[in-house]
Amino acid sequence: MVKCEICGQKLVPDDLAFGLCPNCNTPISDEARERLLKEAGVGGTSEPPEEGKGKKPAELPQTAQCKSCGAAMPLDAYNAGTPCPSCGADPRVEPTPEGLQPSGPGPQPRSSGGGVQIEGPTSEDQQQSVSAPGSSSGGVQVPPDSSPSKGVEAAVEPEGKTPPPDSVAVSQPSGRPPSGEVNVVLVIGELAGKEIALPQDTDLGRDELAAIAGSRFKGLDAVSRRHFKFILTDDHLYITDLGSKNGTRVNQEEPCAPNVLKRVEINDRIVLANGAVVLRVTGYTQAKAAIPPPYRLRDEESGVTYPLYLTSPEIIGRSPVQGGPPHPFIEDIFYHMIVTDGDKEKAKNRIGTISRKQLELFCPKTPTSDWTGDPSGGQYEQTVKVINHSRYGTIVNGQKLSSPGDSVTVPVTSLPITIEVGASFRWILERA
Repeated sequence: MVKCEICGQKLVPDDLAFGLCPNCNTPISDEARERLLKEAGVGGTSEPPEEGKGKKPAELPQTAQCKSCGAAMPLDAYNAGTPCPSCGADPRVEPTPEGLQPSGPGPQPRSSGGGVQIEGPTSEDQQQSVSAPGSSSGGVQVPPDSSPSKGVEAAVEPEGKTPPPDSVAVSQPSGRPPSGEVNVVLVIGELAGKEIALPQDTDLGRDELAAIAGSRFKGLDAVSRRHFKFILTDDHLYITDLGSKNGTRVNQEEPCAPNVLKRVEINDRIVLANGAVVLRVTGYTQAKAAIPPPYRLRDEESGVTYPLYLTSPEIIGRSPVQGGPPHPFIEDIFYHMIVTDGDKEKAKNRIGTISRKQLELFCPKTPTSDWTGDPSGGQYEQTVKVINHSRYGTIVNGQKLSSPGDSVTVPVTSLPITIEVGASFRWILERA
């Protein structure tokens, strides 16, 4: 029996038509090909059996190679433009950039499919408490593999050995130098807030991140040697996961499929290795001019920040959308606590003291004292409104908002303001 050397899938002679393992799409090795040819009666590179002796040689179909990924496919299917079974592209069309195809027109809205799931009491009327996973009191629960501690394996290969390929490699665009840089901010860890510039069109992993950041920071061990790459094409920035061990996400979407381009916008979060490292894109070469967020929310203890426009209400909480993930600001604080402290239970317990819907922030238009009633007169004062949604209260600049719906309006000129929630969380709303 012939098996795939990568995933162990049983191979049959019919698989030679495509030249790929039907399970993991890894090219069939020369050794496996020889053995399959012998099973088919062709006999590999040895002399064919004499006429009338042995098995009749099997007739293998004619094949052609996909111009995007190089996979073999039946010639009839190739000529008809049937999508390649390996990469899904038209096999007759040259790829742009080489070897890759964009996954879609742009980033998708945040959904409950990705990100860490931190569950708590199903009703704010229940007593706010935290219990271990599996208890009957409805405490905070984080599924395994959703945080950079237990469930995330260190992507460290033994010294002196070449690591096995995590997946089919992404081909490097040839014939041109790297097209520029991607500016990112490290969101969590001891280097939270540090700005670095990552090269485009370059394989990036833990060694490159350490070298560019200037130190080997916590969380890097979960990042693969070849983890991800930024690619600029058609004036848009994309990221592709290079078959990393612990994955790549954009914002709170599903993990990126290996070797498939994913659109990235300014202010998007790049979550590596299930939250072991979190980056925020702040700009890139050839990016179109964009208005930067005027505000940011900063956790005083961790230094984790989140940019805010506040042109529409922003609800902050453990699960602001029913059944959905935490607000990204809360998720990043959670990741930071696990990466720096290593105590997942402690992190769950502290995050559990934040209400599912804790507070709401937005900038309404507040008329000035000399307002004439003409909305086009420009007689408005820029303010920030903080609305409490938790029955356990929110404290703003020392003022307790006790009941859901209680609010306070603060002039922007009075920023920064201090917001206290949950178990000793102290956040600062400030100008960016």
